[in-house]
Amino acid sequence: MAAYTTVDIASVRNAGSMIFGADDFPVGEQSFQGLPFSIGGSGASKDSCVVAVGPGHRSDPVSIAVGQTASHVIFAHRLLESKISAGGPVGEEVGEYVFHLSGGESHSVKLRERFQICTVPPDGGSPFLAFSDTGDKQPPRWEGRWSEAGRRQIEVTRGSSRWFVLWPWKNPSPNQQLESIETTTGCARDGDRGHLLEQLRRGSDMSRRSA
Repeated sequence: MAAYTTVDIASVRNAGSMIFGADDFPVGEQSFQGLPFSIGGSGASKDSCVVAVGPGHRSDPVSIAVGQTASHVIFAHRLLESKISAGGPVGEEVGEYVFHLSGGESHSVKLRERFQICTVPPDGGSPFLAFSDTGDKQPPRWEGRWSEAGRRQIEVTRGSSRWFVLWPWKNPSPNQQLESIETTTGCARDGDRGHLLEQLRRGSDMSRRSA
């Protein structure tokens, strides 16, 4: 069994790439930080490839069937708008994920801006509990612009998100089957929209995951 497998969200997709305003939005099989994602599933179409919740999209809870054991779940998601640069608060709740396990056990996680989720590029700085969808890079050490000499001495350039941020959830009961994941919007401000794309499942720990 592969260390990571994607979860099919085809039955709940309700939005296309046009909400990003970019012609080069990737669909189909993708790799973020070395992890497999399937944007839109097989036969992917840019017209219907993601799940959007919040004002202007779905306001009712979205339930995604899993039906497998999972030690971790990794979300590729983002906000479409933010008011932090206009003086809005950091850490405001914008949504929630509820993980339903076999036996009736459930765990809920509040999605807070700049903690588990943010805009891309991030408004106000990178999120505290999520990771970029691209890895760190090494700039050329012995060549390049003189103006970048100091940056080359750092030796590592931090990866920045192109499309999403990756947020991992650790299952406190990994031996129990994860029946479903429910996502809801909890936006307190008009115009804030949570954006859920895809989930990953892994059967072991996260020691090999690059940050």
